Amino acid sequence: MRGPKSSVKVDVQSGELQTKRYRLLVAGNHVVYRDTTFRLAPGAQLTRRVAIAAPQDAIRATLYLAGSKRPYRHVFLR
Repeated sequence: MRGPKSSVKVDVQSGELQTKRYRLLVAGNHVVYRDTTFRLAPGAQLTRRVAIAAPQDAIRATLYLAGSKRPYRHVFLR
C-alpha cells in the first residue's frame, strides 16, 4: 500500500524438509524498516506487515538462512 501511512506485507512459506532459522531484512534507501529472525517448520508460513516511512522509496525484502551473509531469497517493490 503506497501513501502517507504506507506498509508492505511480507509472506514467507517454508518449502524445506526441516525446521530452519531465517533472518528477514526489509530496507529502502539506506533505511532498515525491519530486521528480525524467526524459525519456520516445513510448510509453515509467516506474515509480517512492515510500516514504511518513505513510500516513494524502492523497498527490498531479503531473506537469509540465519548465520549466512548470502541472500537466500529477495524481492523488490518499486
